[in-house]
Amino acid sequence: MLTPEQIEQRRSLLTASDAAACLGLSPWRSPHDVWAEKTGRAQPWKGNWKTRRGEAIEPLLLEWLGEKSAPLVTRPAGATTLTHPMLTWLGATPDALLYEAADDMTPVAVGEAKSTGMKDEWLDENLEPTVPDYYQAQLIVQLAVCRVPRARVAVEILGEAEPWIIPYERNEDDELAVLDALERFWTDHVVALVPPSLEDATYRQVAKVYPWMKRDHMLATTPKRDRLATRYLRAREVEKKAHDVAERAKTEICKEIGEERGIQGLEWRATWTKREATKVSYEKAEYRHFDLRQVTAKKRGQKA
Repeated sequence: MLTPEQIEQRRSLLTASDAAACLGLSPWRSPHDVWAEKTGRAQPWKGNWKTRRGEAIEPLLLEWLGEKSAPLVTRPAGATTLTHPMLTWLGATPDALLYEAADDMTPVAVGEAKSTGMKDEWLDENLEPTVPDYYQAQLIVQLAVCRVPRARVAVEILGEAEPWIIPYERNEDDELAVLDALERFWTDHVVALVPPSLEDATYRQVAKVYPWMKRDHMLATTPKRDRLATRYLRAREVEKKAHDVAERAKTEICKEIGEERGIQGLEWRATWTKREATKVSYEKAEYRHFDLRQVTAKKRGQKA
């Protein structure tokens, strides 16, 4: 958990945990959220039950990461927020740093601990473990700040028997692109005190900018508003029809699978597999999980 001093320090930096939001990749925060926090217009997000649970399990995940990373030595990074050696506005607070030996002072990798119930987001199109793009943005900044070539992520997937360890390699092209975008965000918005545009914002992001109705007033329509309303209504109609078609196709595919694991197509794979009963904040009985996705030629014919 961050200290009050760290929180204050991080207000003057763009940190690794801000990266996904600045790039419009975060499911939880928008570019406008980051801008408001850095310019003192909003308090830093204090988290929720899920983030508190993640903080509680972090030491155990880092211990697991240390065991699986041997002979590398894993040390929790503690409350140290590091800054980039040249980009003084960029910082990171990694969960852990990995060293080649116990007495080394120069790290060779970053270690991160995550906990999630969203297994599908941690699988690529070939059903191989991967780091979601919003966490990749965080790792890119951490590797740049810590000047190390790789990271190892210990992720607890709720329902899995044990945490996964996922490696991540530094990519110079990705790093240059991300750091360039973050520098523009810092200069054009935070330093200039200009809020980010809502031009390409999602509904979730717009809802965060306008969380409450302030006036009980109905606006008059305009040609633009009429076009948007018509587009929305037609899209909902198409969406419902598409959902009905997809559900019927899913049902028919499951009938074809029957008691087997799934079907392997030329460029697709459908599975209907067993998921164990879980009891986290609620009970969920054992069930079969349907998944159909496109696969590359590399994985064609391999078992999911």
